[in-house]
Amino acid sequence: MIITVGTLSGGVGSWAACRRWIDANGTDGLALLFADTGEEDPDTYRFLDDAAADLGAPLYRVTSGRDIWEVFRAHRWIGNSKLAHCSWDLKTEPSRAWIADHPGITGIIVGIDWSEQHRLADITARWGADGLTVLAPLVEDVWGKRRAQDLAERRGLRLPAMYGMGFGHANCRGCVKAGQGHWLRVLEQWPDVYARHEAQETALRAELGQGAILRDWSEPGAPALTLTQLRQRAESHAPQLDLFEEGGCGCFT
Repeated sequence: MIITVGTLSGGVGSWAACRRWIDANGTDGLALLFADTGEEDPDTYRFLDDAAADLGAPLYRVTSGRDIWEVFRAHRWIGNSKLAHCSWDLKTEPSRAWIADHPGITGIIVGIDWSEQHRLADITARWGADGLTVLAPLVEDVWGKRRAQDLAERRGLRLPAMYGMGFGHANCRGCVKAGQGHWLRVLEQWPDVYARHEAQETALRAELGQGAILRDWSEPGAPALTLTQLRQRAESHAPQLDLFEEGGCGCFT
């Protein structure tokens, strides 16, 4: 019987949270759950399998079968850092449905670390409404991402490739909660992925008449900044580029 669910996102933090919990409690009654959006880097899937093998608990995968642009069209709104309904539709809802199909689950392990502890109250309230106790070992143990990465490497795990490329997380490549710095890395590392999202954003903007993933924080009122505009600025080496605006995943939980 499954009693506790450890959520795996594909990044090292969620693995480390589960690792810390298992080291203290063992794997009896534990299942690992990954919500697949289809936006993940192929190497993230490799890390997930390696992480599950290290943790020694069964890994279950859920998916809604849609991509983020299908979600945005359904909601008539382009997701961004303030409102990313792709997170709810593609991660939270499939996970909640899976948990509901497995009566007896009382706890859920989340991968936020001590630097994100300001999110814990909201996460606890959301999952607590479903009758679950939220477990955040990295908050309790004052762990950060670098410490989690060190532990993974000591245990012989090869980190997801996105970290080595300079990304702040190893989840969705086309992350709508991320900023200019993230998307410029997508443009550099995966121009085909960038082009696909640019084309989808352009098409949906034509339908809706507004909206964009990014904002131009250098302008008064932070107007929309389209992926086309960002690419054009990068190609022209425009000074308005914000290479340090990474944004944050903050997804699912």
